[in-house]
Amino acid sequence: AVAPESATELPPSSDGKCGKAAGETCWLSFFGNCCGKDGKCGATKEACGAGCQTGYGFC
Repeated sequence: AVAPESATELPPSSDGKCGKAAGETCWLSFFGNCCGKDGKCGATKEACGAGCQTGYGFC
């Protein structure tokens, strides 16, 4: 699978936060490649599932 193009244009998250407000992506971050609906990076079913922010990481 490939990350959305917009996710690769932003800097990887340095603090685990992601999304529009953070201006950072989870793609290639140490916290997980998915940006959950809560604005935090992760690799769990919750972060990658329903509500996952497609522009800020892998879903």
